[in-house]
Amino acid sequence: MIYLRKPNLTGALDEIKQPDKGRNPNNPYFYEVLGQIYLSMAKANLAIPAYQKSVDLRPGAPQLRLALATAQLATDDATLADAALKNLKAASLVENDDVFTWYEMATGLFKSA
Repeated sequence: MIYLRKPNLTGALDEIKQPDKGRNPNNPYFYEVLGQIYLSMAKANLAIPAYQKSVDLRPGAPQLRLALATAQLATDDATLADAALKNLKAASLVENDDVFTWYEMATGLFKSA
């Protein structure tokens, strides 16, 4: 996380990908951080698989679904808008008062039209 705050995104990516760090491959938040790094580097297409893995590991976590939807919408690929809306709807069922979720949902509706 320190590399993200510097910001040294390349250093963060190098650090998180080192296999000798004893990372737990079943920790959804590891993949969330990886997705965050890619999204911070404006590489939404690379962030999506990392965020998807985090959602697969913890499907009931609304913030992980929100992060995945944000990456899906950041690609400007209209074919991903429906998947993003599905994730946003699932997130809003758990946290229905999150303004950013509703903002992203409006963006998704606009892009899917």
